[in-house]
Amino acid sequence: MFVFVFVLLFLQTTGTTAFEVSTSTPVVNVPEGQGADLKCSYTADIGAPRIEWKFKNLQSSQGLVVYDGVPTAGYAGRVELYKGGLRFNKVTRADTGDYNCEVSSVQNFGEATIKLVVQVPPSVPIKFPAYKNSTFTIDPKTGDLVFPHISKLDAGEYYCTASNGVGPPQSCAPVRLAVNDMNTGGIVAGVIVALLALALLAFGLWYAHRKGYFPKKSESKPRALYQPPSDYVDEEDGEFRQKSSFVV
Repeated sequence: MFVFVFVLLFLQTTGTTAFEVSTSTPVVNVPEGQGADLKCSYTADIGAPRIEWKFKNLQSSQGLVVYDGVPTAGYAGRVELYKGGLRFNKVTRADTGDYNCEVSSVQNFGEATIKLVVQVPPSVPIKFPAYKNSTFTIDPKTGDLVFPHISKLDAGEYYCTASNGVGPPQSCAPVRLAVNDMNTGGIVAGVIVALLALALLAFGLWYAHRKGYFPKKSESKPRALYQPPSDYVDEEDGEFRQKSSFVV
C-alpha cells in the first residue's frame, strides 16, 4: 500500500502518467453495405501523436489502411480518420478482419485491436445439402448430405434452408431422391432357369450319345501294300522272267 501511494505521488509531482491505447469496441458486427465506427483512444496527452491503422484479413494478408494520418489508395473515399477512431462509410465482406490502431510519439507507443465482422445474407449451395429424419452425415465445409446406406424410407424430396440473422432465410429448390429396390426374386428365378437349361442340355447330349446318334470312330483294318512287278534273270536258262507279289 505504501509503495502504491509513493508511486502515485511521484507521478503526480512529475506530471507523468502511464501511456495506454485502448478501444471500447473490440468486436464490431455490421451488415454489409452499412457504415462502421472502430473506436481507438489513448490515455496520456502526448501532443500530436502519429496514428496508423493496419488491417489483417481472414487469409492473414496484411495491409495499411491509414498511414501518417492519410487513408491509403485502397481506402481513399471509403474511410475517414477522426479523433477517437476510424469510420467506414460503407463496408463490404472483404473488410472482415482485424484492425490495429497504433499510436506513437517520441517516447510512447501503444496499440489496440478491433475485430470487424461484416454480416452478409445467407447463400444456398447448389449441391445436395438437405435435412431429413434419417441416418446421414453432413459435411461441415460444403453442407453436403451423405447417406452411408439408404432404404425406401429415404425416398422423397429434399431441400435445405440457410439463415444467419442477416436478411431473410434462403432455400434451395427441392431435389427428389428415388430409391429402387433390387429385384431379388427375378435374379433368383433367372439363375434357376439358367441351371435348368444347362442340365437339360447335358441330358440331351448324354441321351444322343447313348442312342448312337453321334458317329463312331471307324475300326482299323489291315492295309495291303502292292509292289510293282520286277524283272529278274533265271540263272538256269538265262532268260528274263517277270515276277510280281503282294505284301499284306
